[in-house]
Amino acid sequence: MFTTLADAGLKGFVLLAAVALLALAMRRTSAARRHLIWSLGVAGLLILPLLSAALPAWHVRVLPQWLAGVTSEATA
Repeated sequence: MFTTLADAGLKGFVLLAAVALLALAMRRTSAARRHLIWSLGVAGLLILPLLSAALPAWHVRVLPQWLAGVTSEATA
């Protein structure tokens, strides 16, 4: 359960960081446009758990298979 919460927290952080950078880049535009960006970011936070459950998971492999076998043989 902790991994699910940590995963959701990390995805939420990345989403809000992207929204903050976009809002910072748009600081000379109207307040209504910046408000729209933040509103879409918060809506994305609400939709994020549904998308995580509906879409297939992405697994990032730190090492390729052939390199993982070489390093495990070298340390043995």
